[in-house]
Order: sequence, then C-alpha cells, then structure tokens
Amino acid sequence: MKRILLSALLAASLPALAQTEKGRLMVGVGLADISAGIQPGGGDGVDYFSVNINPSAGYFVAKNLAVGTSIGLGWGKSGGSSIINYGVHPFARYYFGEKKTRLFAQAGAGIYAYRMSHTVPPNDNGSMFTFAAGPGVTHFLNQNVAIESSLMFRGTKQNDMPDMSYTPSLNFGFQIYLNGFKKAKPAQASTAE
Repeated sequence: MKRILLSALLAASLPALAQTEKGRLMVGVGLADISAGIQPGGGDGVDYFSVNINPSAGYFVAKNLAVGTSIGLGWGKSGGSSIINYGVHPFARYYFGEKKTRLFAQAGAGIYAYRMSHTVPPNDNGSMFTFAAGPGVTHFLNQNVAIESSLMFRGTKQNDMPDMSYTPSLNFGFQIYLNGFKKAKPAQASTAE
C-alpha cells in the first residue's frame, strides 16, 4: 500500500514533460486587447472599448518550438463609430524549461480586414497589417490543458494611414495539447518455417 501511495504522489508531483515534444498539436483560444477608456476632459462615459478573440492551432516542429496560426475576430466602439475586424495571424512560439509553469516567447504577423461604421456616413472598409512579439507564461493544469497569459508588443498599419501605431497587448487564454499525427509502422511479413 505504501508503494502505491508513494508512486501516486511521485507521479502527481512530476512536471508534465511531454506537452511540447515534436509532433504534438496545440489548439486553444486567446482573449486579446480587452480595453476601455474614459473620455478626455472629465467626461464620465466610456470613450472606447474593444475586444478580440483569437482561436489558434499550432504544431510542434521541434521540441519546445511550435508554429501555427490564429484567426482574429474583433469588435470595438469609439464615440459614434464601431469597427469589426477579422484576419489570420501566423506565429512561432518557443517554450523555455520543463516544469508545469513555463515561459515562452512568441512572434507573428498577419493581415486583417475591417469595416468601420460611423453614425454619420460614409463608412470605411479596408485592410491592415499587424505584427506582435513578446513573452508569456503557460501553466499546465494537467498533461493536456494549460492556461496562459502574455504581454505582446503590437504594431498595426492600416492601408490608408501613413504611419504604424504601436500598442501593448495583454492576453489571456488556454491551450489544449494533443498527441498529434503519428506515422503508422509498416507491417512486417512473418515467415512460416
């Protein structure tokens, strides 16, 4: 009985090591750029609010190195205008360490389309280029599920604007780590003697 209890405690306390091995998959969703602002000049109303949801999928091409893409879906409101945006954002992510809580670095770039509606026409449609890079932390709740947070430095260039805008982006989300695809072993011919 002591052996069973000791083995169970040891297994529970060991760090989960296989989540970021080559050939594994990760799928998840992140909440990004949740922000609100107060009107300048002492107003007490909300001047702007925005939220983005980013479903993502990645594949570990090497131990601790995943490449993948996220689909960005966002909505924002500022004064009498609202904006809807959507796009794709390929990324690369590298994990550090072998513990249940690990740091990672991520970088990526993408293309988004947007539609801005104003209370007074005309409305705007366009596209924008974005890039993001920064550190994050993942905590594995078990062998397959992790929660994470990251602080990204984000740049955005709209097609009709001369300059890029730069903003920090605080993100929260979760990932599910799956075994991935494995090649079937060829069947070996048996020889009857």
